[in-house]
Amino acid sequence: MSKEFPELRRGESEQLIDQAIADVLPSEDPFESPNFDVIAMLNKHFPNELSLTSIETTCDRLAVKMNELDISILHAVELQSSEGEAAKQDLERANRSVSELMANLKSIKERGEATKSMVHEICRDIQTLDFAKQNLTTTIIALRRLNMLENAIEQLSEMTAARAYKEAANLLEAMTQLAANFDAFKNVPKVCELLASVRALRSQLQAQVLEEFKLHINVTMPEDVSCMLKDAAQVVCVLGQGLILKLVKWFSDKELGEYENLFDPSKHPAGLESVEKRFAWLRRWLRSFSFSYGEVMPSSWEVPRVVSEEFCHRTRNHLAQLLQKKSKEMDVRLLMHVIQKTIEFEQELSGRFFVAGVEAEAEGKAGEGEGASNEGRMKFAVNCGSENRRSAFDRIISRVFKPYMSLFLKLERAHMADLVKSLLSKEDWGAGLDNETEEEEAPVLSSTGELFLYIKRSLNQCSAVDTGETLLHLSRAFEETLIQYAQGLHKHIAEKARSKKNLPAQDERVMAIVINTLEYSSDIMEQLQTTISKAIDPSLAQHVSFAGLSDSFDNAIAEAQSALVNSFIAKTDNALTAIAKIRWADMESVGDQSSYVNSVQQVIKETFPDLRGFMSSSYFSSLCDKCASLFFPRLLSNYLKIRRVSDAAVQQLLLDVTALKSVVLSMPTVEHESGRNFSPFRSVGQEKIKTTASFTRLVNAEAAKVENVLKVLLSPADQMEQNYAALVKGRDKQQLQRMLEMKGIKSQSSSLQVFDVVEETRAAGQALTESMREKLDQSSLKANLDSMAGKVVGHVSSTMVKTFT
Repeated sequence: MSKEFPELRRGESEQLIDQAIADVLPSEDPFESPNFDVIAMLNKHFPNELSLTSIETTCDRLAVKMNELDISILHAVELQSSEGEAAKQDLERANRSVSELMANLKSIKERGEATKSMVHEICRDIQTLDFAKQNLTTTIIALRRLNMLENAIEQLSEMTAARAYKEAANLLEAMTQLAANFDAFKNVPKVCELLASVRALRSQLQAQVLEEFKLHINVTMPEDVSCMLKDAAQVVCVLGQGLILKLVKWFSDKELGEYENLFDPSKHPAGLESVEKRFAWLRRWLRSFSFSYGEVMPSSWEVPRVVSEEFCHRTRNHLAQLLQKKSKEMDVRLLMHVIQKTIEFEQELSGRFFVAGVEAEAEGKAGEGEGASNEGRMKFAVNCGSENRRSAFDRIISRVFKPYMSLFLKLERAHMADLVKSLLSKEDWGAGLDNETEEEEAPVLSSTGELFLYIKRSLNQCSAVDTGETLLHLSRAFEETLIQYAQGLHKHIAEKARSKKNLPAQDERVMAIVINTLEYSSDIMEQLQTTISKAIDPSLAQHVSFAGLSDSFDNAIAEAQSALVNSFIAKTDNALTAIAKIRWADMESVGDQSSYVNSVQQVIKETFPDLRGFMSSSYFSSLCDKCASLFFPRLLSNYLKIRRVSDAAVQQLLLDVTALKSVVLSMPTVEHESGRNFSPFRSVGQEKIKTTASFTRLVNAEAAKVENVLKVLLSPADQMEQNYAALVKGRDKQQLQRMLEMKGIKSQSSSLQVFDVVEETRAAGQALTESMREKLDQSSLKANLDSMAGKVVGHVSSTMVKTFT
């Protein structure tokens, strides 16, 4: 089918042809361009009047070029004409060759069809013979199998009658396989008769073997009976899973009959206190099973597991009856003991008979944390495996206690409250720590490990029975207990801090260890919350929260840090008392650093290496920041207590401040002068604490405040007020008056009036800025107003200072 193209005007078709040629054969010759412009070409060759003088030469050159092009075109046309005739002849020869090839192919195809028909005629009789052979072979095999089946039935009947179960097992398996070959021939009378005989014989064997086990299996059976039952077990395996289950169920009922006679609440007054005897009975039975029945019953039957499951079901029913009878007069401590022993027994059975892919009958998940070390280093985790790997013994008995978990909660609250009091009363507060021993972690109080170990056991008990509301209430009981513990630590360190501000080294260690303990408890608290959230029912997970603990922990940590800071300040205050004893007014020259600088350095060397070895890096860095930020204001306060100073004395004080700045900057890294290692705990000791940039900025800023005050004291008397206003931030009228007195300058009312006017002007400017800021919405205007207000206040202040001066 021909394709129709839209009509094109002559000009458009020529443009398209020219464009196609340009795409296939690109050329840089301007004459071949479809956009050739004659006027542009003339202007290119003759750009001005002077160039017209060469017009004849240009025309001659172009004429020559035109002649050359005409000759080239003529030659190309002649060449194309001769080559076109050759191409035509080649095409005719190709057409003749194709025609001959098609004729040959047709001839080959016709001969192939004839050959195929001849082969079919030859093989038709052979194919019939092949089908006959296959049918004959199938018939012979079927007859042989039929004969073998008849013989197997006859022999199996004889072996069954003779109770030769070992041979019967082999014959039964062979007979079953042979009978399976005749399922497609059930309508054949002979085959139908034989299959009926197979079914009858299997039924006879099932009844006979089952009767053999019921009559002869016991603990004291003779050797020959044991061998006979072992062979009979092979027959049971061949007869299939249904008979195995039936036999194992009968055996389980038989063996547990003794247990029912001993512990059935309706027959005997056995109470909750006998629960351990119940579990001991099953343990004894499991030990005796392998000795008495292990050779008779194959391990693939899983008889111990089946008997253990049935034992657990019956025990749960017994305990339900006992709990119902004792519900009004329940011994809570006995109930907790029974729950604990039951959970341990379930875990024992789960470890012994773990079955992949078996879903537990109990609801939810059972939680069990990993072990804890003596120092309380533990990780809370729910150890229940993946969702599709559950033990059939999870909560198989313990779920019976779920309606009575309110009693468990009540007792746990009381136990944990008493435990916190007991642990705090027995706590040695780090007295047993030895600097020479190396531990992996920073030290914590021993009571912490014991408390969290108890919480872990309590969590495991509850989550093994109920992961619903009971576990949620237990999590809140944990929160209350940890708050009580944090408050107890807070109370202890507060009493020590109140008794003496200048704490001895041992008490400072106690503060550091308490901080570590609370930090560690905070980490464990997060793990505990995650563990409970995973173990609890999904609908209740969002309600698990220990947010209330943060305030108690933070308050106790803040109290301990405050005690350490106050102790450091008290020690440095004692060292700084030497400042008042020096005769600063009589000092005429600057010497080495003063003695009080050495005293402060000694305090830092005796305090901080010890604390660094007993604290985590984060809290130690925070302690250094707080001590540094409080030390320099105390230093300035002591300087301002000096009655009179000379210029040399002020220079000496500047030298001392520089020395003290270096001493304080060494606070995070200083070593004890004795060289003794105060980092006995490996992770802390190996963690190289460096002086941070933020700490350096803090120390420099605080020291600069003291240095600025001393620089004002070096100013001439008539410039002190002006320099004070320029150098000292947070200007104080009383401080300025005290500095004037130190220099022996009587305070003049005009000078102080300048100070008052400057401060009042500054306050008025700030008030004006705040008032206008509230009324303006555009941020650019606010910025401009702030800038203008600052300039006005500064200008007024400087002008008034100059005026009064």
